[in-house]
Amino acid sequence: MFENKLVAVLNKSCEPGVAMNALAHMSFGLGQLVEEKNALLCNYVDATALSHPAISSIALYCVKCKFE
Repeated sequence: MFENKLVAVLNKSCEPGVAMNALAHMSFGLGQLVEEKNALLCNYVDATALSHPAISSIALYCVKCKFE
């Protein structure tokens, strides 16, 4: 179990492309702030045996909500 969790709250009225762009920028910025040892990066190998380096083993929860 991780001591900290990552959560992104996205406005559900945003177009999917806009929301994904915002999430990508947030993730990139966060990656610049976190020390590598705290990012818990791993080399993820998918079901087709392709390797995906520098994947964080910390789950990123994405939720959407309606802002009023």
